[in-house]
Amino acid sequence: QLEWCDVTECQGNEDLMEEQKAIETAIEHYNELGISGGIIIVDGKCIAYALGERLNKETLVIHIEKAHIEYEGAYQAINNLFLKEFGTDIKYVNREQDLGISGLRKSKEAYKPIHMVKKSVIFR
Repeated sequence: QLEWCDVTECQGNEDLMEEQKAIETAIEHYNELGISGGIIIVDGKCIAYALGERLNKETLVIHIEKAHIEYEGAYQAINNLFLKEFGTDIKYVNREQDLGISGLRKSKEAYKPIHMVKKSVIFR
């Protein structure tokens, strides 16, 4: 995660720094939180990882998914491998929000969601 943060220049972005702290906490306490994780390592280097949990018997929620963009297909690979490992008996996958980021929205829409919830910011 720290390497991903370096590549995306988290240090200058308060939102990304808060996300960084949350991810570090989730990884540190994944057993207590009941989340599962997957990782792809190439040449000793983590190139992608995902963290998620079962919401109910039909739904898996993927909370965090990160990959190095210089490894083409890494996002698709971690998604595929994570679902093969933890989602073989589920009906739905909740990939959470797109944060208003068009590239993230496009990537999530590529999985052909059956439903998306419109969200709005009420105040900041």
